[in-house]
Amino acid sequence: MGIFYFPCNFVYWRKVPNHKKLKDELMPIIDKSSIFQPTTSGFGADYFKDHPLIQSVVFDSINELVKILNEREGFEKTEIEDSVVTRWWYAKYDNSGAGCACHNHNPDSMQSHQFINDKVYRSTFTVVYIINDINRQNVTEFLQPSQLGINSCKSAQTLFRTSHVQDINEGTVLVFPSNLYHQVPQTEMKGRVILSFDVSSIFKHYPKMGLVDYSKVKNEVV
Repeated sequence: MGIFYFPCNFVYWRKVPNHKKLKDELMPIIDKSSIFQPTTSGFGADYFKDHPLIQSVVFDSINELVKILNEREGFEKTEIEDSVVTRWWYAKYDNSGAGCACHNHNPDSMQSHQFINDKVYRSTFTVVYIINDINRQNVTEFLQPSQLGINSCKSAQTLFRTSHVQDINEGTVLVFPSNLYHQVPQTEMKGRVILSFDVSSIFKHYPKMGLVDYSKVKNEVV
């Protein structure tokens, strides 16, 4: 008798240990950014490329997440050889009632694989750091749509409202699969700022199913 669990969606969160220091340093830069737009704005992966927050916010969080995932019995181990931040940006909600429509960061196409330094990286994680938010609770919602639901579950559609978790607020970093749908309903008070990171990885044991056509991937040089 036994059981094997297929990989599943998740949302992991933790507090950023040096949040106050990062906020004091980065918020003035974000406020003065020439790329700033009234609601959302962004910058590429090379902006702050070597900043310590890449380690403390992104990779330390992913390492903690992978450790938890691998402690589960019956699940295939997540063994990552290398990960890179492929892009990152900030979003600033300057109006009360501002939000963001349901979306994910991993289109089902060749864009989910990137050729970097002669290696193929797969889109894996999205990391969201709530760097400034005076709202009482975070409002991000995560959604597994009905067409992706699991028959043995009581509901065909799964919705996780982070507003129901008291310790998810300013200073929290969220990590989730890049293909997990998420949305931001209307915020109560303006001024919410998040930093978002898309991460791609190489796994030590690449799955034998669903291999990509490398000849096509090579054309997408990063």
